[in-house]
Amino acid sequence: MNTIKIDKNMNITKFSCENITWYNTKSNFQVNGKMASSLLYSRLPDKIKTTKEIKYLAKHSSGLYIDFTTNSTSINLHVKTSSSSYMAHMTAIGQIGIDLYYKQNNKYIFIATTKIDQKEYLITLIKNLLPETRSFRLYLPLYITLEELEIGIDQNSTIQSNTNIIKDKIVTYGTSITQGGCATRPGMSYPSILGRLINYEIINLGFSGNCHLNLEIAEQITTIKNLKYLIIEAEANINDPKIIKERLPLFLEILLNKIRNLNIIVISHFPDAFELIDENTRKTRNETRKIQKDICEKYNCNFISGIDILKEYSFDESVDGTHLTDLGFYKIATYLKNYITDIDK
Repeated sequence: MNTIKIDKNMNITKFSCENITWYNTKSNFQVNGKMASSLLYSRLPDKIKTTKEIKYLAKHSSGLYIDFTTNSTSINLHVKTSSSSYMAHMTAIGQIGIDLYYKQNNKYIFIATTKIDQKEYLITLIKNLLPETRSFRLYLPLYITLEELEIGIDQNSTIQSNTNIIKDKIVTYGTSITQGGCATRPGMSYPSILGRLINYEIINLGFSGNCHLNLEIAEQITTIKNLKYLIIEAEANINDPKIIKERLPLFLEILLNKIRNLNIIVISHFPDAFELIDENTRKTRNETRKIQKDICEKYNCNFISGIDILKEYSFDESVDGTHLTDLGFYKIATYLKNYITDIDK
C-alpha cells in the first residue's frame, strides 16, 4: 500500500500549466537579498578571490527572494536547478524548493511551496483565485544552484516586479545554520524569517562548513551600502579556540575600520547535546565562548551566547544534534528581532 494513494494531501501537486504566459526572472524581475555586484542568483561576486568551496556555495540561492504583484488567478513556475535533492537529513523542499508568500496588511503569509524533487519541472502553486491585484514573494532554494526560473500567469493578466524600497541592510555571515540547514523549506531559514519580522533587507552569507572568518569575505562585506548590522556565527566551522582568537580580531578590524556605526553581533555555538557527555567538547566550547565574548568587549561589539538563545528547547531544536529544525530557526529569528529592536531604540 502507498501512503500517497490513500492520503491526497501527500500527493505531488503538479499541473499542466496550459494557457499561461511565462516571464523569465533573469530579465523581468529584481532579485533581493544579494550584493549589488553579484550574479543574478548568486550571493557573492563571481570574481571574488576565495576558496573553491565558498565559490561553489555562493551559487546556492539561500536568502534570495523576488517580490512581485499580479492580478492573475494562478501562479505557476518553471524551475531548473543543477540537480535534484541529495541530503538525507534535509527535506527536498528545503534544498531545492521555492516558497510562495502572500503579502497582506504589510505581513507575509505562507501560501504554497514546490512539492517536487526534480531538477527541472513545471508546477502550478495556486489557481482559481479571483482576478484581483495581489503582492507575493518567492523565496529561492537554500542548497542548490538555481539555473532558470520563470513565473507563469494567466494570459491577458499582468505582472510587475516590486522594487525593493528598504535601504538599510543586515548581513548574516555564518555556517550551515546561517545558510539554512536543515529548514524544511526556504522561507524558514532564520535569516529569511528575520527578514519578514524586521524592516531591513537581509543578505545571507552562510557557507555550509566553510565559515572560517575568511578575511576576503570581510573585505567584500565592507562594499555593501547602508549596512547597519552584521551577525556572525562562525564557531561551529572552526572549533579551535586558537584560530578564533587569531582570526576574529582581524575580521572585525577590517569591518570597523571601513564602516562607521556598524553594529556587529557575534553568536557563539548553539546548544549541542554532545557537550553533556563529552568533557573535552564542553571544555573547548566554554573556552571558545569566553574568547569570543572578550574580543567583543575589546572591539565594542555585541556578544550573544548561542546557548542562551535556544536553551529552553532542551536540544529538541535540532534534526541531527547540530543542524536546526524550523523550531530552532524561528527562535533565533525572533530573539534577534527583539535584540536588534532594543539596539535601535
